[in-house]
Amino acid sequence: VNTAEIKMDEYGIPQKRVRFILIGSLKNNIQDFFEKLLRNRDSFLGDKKISKTVSVDEAIGDLKKSFGSRKCPDCKQNFASGKYGEITSAYQSLMRGKITDKYPNSHRFANHTEPIIQMQQYIIDNIEPGIRITPKDGLVEGLHRRGTTLLNPNGQAPTITSHPDDIVHYSEPRILTVREMARLQSFPDWFEFKGKYTTGGELRKTDVPRYTQVGNAVPPLFAELLGKTLLETVKD
Repeated sequence: VNTAEIKMDEYGIPQKRVRFILIGSLKNNIQDFFEKLLRNRDSFLGDKKISKTVSVDEAIGDLKKSFGSRKCPDCKQNFASGKYGEITSAYQSLMRGKITDKYPNSHRFANHTEPIIQMQQYIIDNIEPGIRITPKDGLVEGLHRRGTTLLNPNGQAPTITSHPDDIVHYSEPRILTVREMARLQSFPDWFEFKGKYTTGGELRKTDVPRYTQVGNAVPPLFAELLGKTLLETVKD
């Protein structure tokens, strides 16, 4: 058995997510597994044409609401879904791949009330990016969430969870869409999420809405590298 704590933001993931990884084998050939993982990282990311450190803006800068929207195609209520902007980073190019659609999947914007919009604009204008704040801090009037973090466009996102209220967009007074959170987890844009966007109360015991699907996942980009290194180890 071999174990390690891995920082996802050192493996091309635009997110400060630390995960405990345990590898076991009956052949006792895994003692140097994490050394191999580290050795493989640079060539793996090089093949993807991205660096090991990716910023929030490099990840989701082409998904702003200001780029346009349409009526959400898979929502019963009156929601808007966002349109792609121009690609401005290698990471965005990797995530979009060969997609030609102008509208990414699951890029539905929340219908915030005016007081919530004003509160989130206050956070953008007055709160230091990357620092988690809670109602107990007394810094923001009207903050009725367990806590929230204003994204730092030039840094990495905090750990993505199943609660969309945990994060405020760095330049627009809103929470993130499922697609933006998926980008921060390194889900490629061709990956389509299905089911409800959110749920609550007793339904949390049975439903797995889109935000939860994203928040509970292992970052796919890291999982791919992990799998490749496992195959290499098995062949040794």
